[in-house]
Amino acid sequence: MGLVPKDAAQCGEDPAETSYWVLVDLGGEQPACFIAPRWWVRNDIWPDHTTYLDRYQQQHGHERESQHHGIRVGRAGHWRDRRDVLGIFSR
Repeated sequence: MGLVPKDAAQCGEDPAETSYWVLVDLGGEQPACFIAPRWWVRNDIWPDHTTYLDRYQQQHGHERESQHHGIRVGRAGHWRDRRDVLGIFSR
């Protein structure tokens, strides 16, 4: 299999997570912000990217050395405007 992004991994939910990714969708009239814990991003990238690499190898007969991976808005939708996961804002 080709290269997998360095932050991709099979992992479970980590309630004590302290690292977060902020994904920004600039495609609409107003930017949309998605704040997701690192464990979720790692776990989300893993199956999608490894499936892509397997499919690429089957179609082309060789591995693809790619560590790039995009996350579509639909995959991260439940993290939209989730500033609450950071635990630093009072209500």
